[in-house]
Amino acid sequence: MEKLKKISGAYLLLLAVFYGGHLVMAQTYVSPAAAKEVWLILDWFASVALLIIVFTNWYYLKSAAGDLAKISANTAFYASLGTTLAFFHNWMGEYLGMHGEVIIWTLVDVMVVTLCMVTGRRLMKWA
Repeated sequence: MEKLKKISGAYLLLLAVFYGGHLVMAQTYVSPAAAKEVWLILDWFASVALLIIVFTNWYYLKSAAGDLAKISANTAFYASLGTTLAFFHNWMGEYLGMHGEVIIWTLVDVMVVTLCMVTGRRLMKWA
């Protein structure tokens, strides 16, 4: 189990670097189509990461003891759950031809990077 936590944590931290880097650099691409192709690939990795994040934060919520830990765990869990719902809603909309809202994607992208970093660090610490 410790090895799985370490691998999952490393996956989340690595994805945060690539996802955040692409979020910043996507505006510098020559064509918007090239940036969109990269997003479509990264979204598959992010979907797996978000499931790991929700599960990890659910476990964190169930094991939290003390008022401050419970507030932190509730915040982490519900932020990850809301981000995951918004992500999958927009992502499925993209594949069904209903283009996702740009403002929602921007918020989701920022939250994915943040949640990957926080949860990845937590998993590495637990391992």
